[in-house]
Amino acid sequence: NPRSAIGLIVCVGAAWAVAGWRGTWRRPTWRLLAIAAVAALLAAPELTSLVRFRELYYFVRYTSYGSVPDYVAASIDAVSAPAFALAIAGLVAACVLPRRYVITRTVAVALLAYAAVTVFFSSGADTWIQQLEATRLMPVQRLLTIYAAAVGLAAASTVAAARWRMPSWAATTTQAVVVGAMLVIFLGPERLMPFWSRGLYPVQRSGVAEMATFQQVLTVAGEQAPPGTAIFVAGSAIAGHQQLWAPVRLDRLFFYDEWMWYWHTQHPGPYDPERASKFDPDRIGEAWDRAYLDRNAIGAVVVARAMQPRADQAPALRRVFGGTFGLYTVIDPVGLITLAGRAPARIEIANASLTAEGTSAGGDAVVRRNWFPRWRATVNGAAVPIVHTDDGYMRVRIPPGAARLDLVYVLDRVDVAARVLGLVGVAMLAVLAWAPRQRRAIAELRHDRVHTTAAK
Repeated sequence: NPRSAIGLIVCVGAAWAVAGWRGTWRRPTWRLLAIAAVAALLAAPELTSLVRFRELYYFVRYTSYGSVPDYVAASIDAVSAPAFALAIAGLVAACVLPRRYVITRTVAVALLAYAAVTVFFSSGADTWIQQLEATRLMPVQRLLTIYAAAVGLAAASTVAAARWRMPSWAATTTQAVVVGAMLVIFLGPERLMPFWSRGLYPVQRSGVAEMATFQQVLTVAGEQAPPGTAIFVAGSAIAGHQQLWAPVRLDRLFFYDEWMWYWHTQHPGPYDPERASKFDPDRIGEAWDRAYLDRNAIGAVVVARAMQPRADQAPALRRVFGGTFGLYTVIDPVGLITLAGRAPARIEIANASLTAEGTSAGGDAVVRRNWFPRWRATVNGAAVPIVHTDDGYMRVRIPPGAARLDLVYVLDRVDVAARVLGLVGVAMLAVLAWAPRQRRAIAELRHDRVHTTAAK
């Protein structure tokens, strides 16, 4: 996730700059390098995979800031107008506070640098970094802005109390009153403050009738779809990718009319994966053609009400019932694995393995599951190569007669080495945590010896 890396780089850079400005550069440089090394080691398994398999993933940019004023407006909306104003006061305070306020200065530098970076990438430079949208940089900025707003509130109340010669407890009381007033405004009616300026947005809830219906239909779909087949979920009755809640309810293979979470461009369907994240609604019927259903081993289809007329016209589907979500079963479905065109006598699907047993006339076994470099295959106990098909799935050569095909998702030597590096990171973290205590203990021991010698 490059936006996380950008946030880390900016914040660590701010800490390094502030620490170096306060004294020598050598000590903060070595400390931050040590932290970076430990962090990289702890994340070695993930970082290694991202580097090894970077060619397998793609990204479609959907959002951007149209202009700098749009970015400023979004920054205000992210925290609310009052908090944004207090954050500006906090940035001003960071410039005049004594040098000992290291964290405040670091946050101020990081916030200004992060805003500059966001504007830079909003100007079209986001294409320089894969899988980056400038709008996705806002969460880190929001955290920094909230901290700056807290500093601004403390500074403003302290200055006001000193100027008007109020008692020492007045600043704290002022802060409590301001926070209380903001809570009343935020949680009160819209006339107190426009909703768009509160920085709060309604949270979508799953405890609604449409979700309960969806879960019930999924349960029936799991009973109707033959073992070893997938379930296609199309449409939504609520906002926010309702289809993608399906695996929470049912442990089956799923397909969707929305492919935002799909990881390759080879899946054939009624959409352009380089430009869109979901199937074209006007072409959704293509997903229920016999060729598409067989290619992807779909055994049942769950369809939202708006798309049911299209499903009713599909000759390969049999309607079970309609409603908010309708259920359709596939006539004569094809399974996840076929042995040279024949259905296996047994299919077993586990978390990291696939097994199929049966007889064939010889040829290719087709596995309708995404190809990935970590898959390993054996036929009747002997290792065999896996062919990456044009549609992103897998083929394995099998002999005529009885055949047992096993596919296992493995950890290879590089994966094991990356995990060993992760353990090294844990050990280094323990050393870094232990070393300061040990130094303090040695210093205290030396101090005690000096005083003992002096006393003698």
